[in-house]
Amino acid sequence: MQGIRAVMPEPYSVVVESYEVPAPGPGQVLVATEASGISPGTELAIYTGVHQWLKDPTRAWPKFPFVPGYSAVGRVVAVGPEVRRFKEGDRVIWPGRHQSHAVVDAESPEADIWPIAEHVSSSAAALLSLARFPLSALVQSSRILGQSVAVLGLGLIGQIAVRLYSAAGAFPIVGIDTVAGRRARAEVTYG
Repeated sequence: MQGIRAVMPEPYSVVVESYEVPAPGPGQVLVATEASGISPGTELAIYTGVHQWLKDPTRAWPKFPFVPGYSAVGRVVAVGPEVRRFKEGDRVIWPGRHQSHAVVDAESPEADIWPIAEHVSSSAAALLSLARFPLSALVQSSRILGQSVAVLGLGLIGQIAVRLYSAAGAFPIVGIDTVAGRRARAEVTYG
């Protein structure tokens, strides 16, 4: 089967290319993507060629050509042998790329795929993998209720962090960003 995906072959260039979609192997599922979320900070930095890891020889990611994306929602369309957690038709989220299909590890201890309810919109579900970064910080924090929190960076992930810390009872929450538009949006949204 042929799939399509977005590829950044070099800075300031994005193309759509076809690729061969492999069959799922043992412990894997094949997922048809419904939507993938754009991480405007990371993906813009890679697109413009300024991401700090691009020139770091010790990092394998990200390098050009680059298939962007790391937060997606879709439906399991095929199940490999030894898969117990999912079946065909299940709706899932995973750190997926901007591509039509993905083979995803579903059974190893490192498996990074979760079921998602049918009532959650694709546009909202596509951002949930991004929420794990600020959620992990919140979970590792202790005694948040009534404590002041500083959020450094008010891009998409920073906005999610502000909402999570607010829901957990942190106060006051101080948002810090060099981009005036991000600060203004946070001020309008959160006061």
